[in-house]
Amino acid sequence: MKIYIETLGCPKNENDSELFGGRLAHSGHQIIEEPMSADAIIVNTCGFINDAKQESIDMILEMARTKNPEAILVVSGCLTQRFGDELYLEIPEIDIILGVNDYDKLPDLLSAFQAGKRQKHLSHTPNPDDWHLRRIKGQMYRATLKIAEGCDNCCTYCVIPKIRGHFRSRTKEDLMEEATWLAQNGCK
Repeated sequence: MKIYIETLGCPKNENDSELFGGRLAHSGHQIIEEPMSADAIIVNTCGFINDAKQESIDMILEMARTKNPEAILVVSGCLTQRFGDELYLEIPEIDIILGVNDYDKLPDLLSAFQAGKRQKHLSHTPNPDDWHLRRIKGQMYRATLKIAEGCDNCCTYCVIPKIRGHFRSRTKEDLMEEATWLAQNGCK
């Protein structure tokens, strides 16, 4: 299956897209750069501030309007984790809704998708960390290294704990292993 990925928002979303893009490529799917040629389009959204929410909704609607009519429209990311139920009800063009903790399900969901059977997956259990499958977008000379996820501070102005969950830090050993892997593959 040919898959186009559109990523909005912060570097964490870019990192997530590289991770699930790698999972998809590893399971036999082809990541492409042209949405009109795609069998599936994934919009990885941002849901942090109002402008980002609106940009994400606009992109979802644009992709729904312009995609190949047979293509599967998948919406993932922070906006779906935060407002997935509302998006499912309000935008019927979305075929699959995934939260930030469901990327590991993506290859199987796409392979088994049946037209007309919409799906929503919004779990609160973190993804397995499959960084070794990561597919770096663009030039390999630079990449992000996600050292932690979530937050335990429940500031009234911030939705990160609601979207990304409780604070989880990776081990130094795991970070060093990924950094070494990135360096061996061309990162400076």
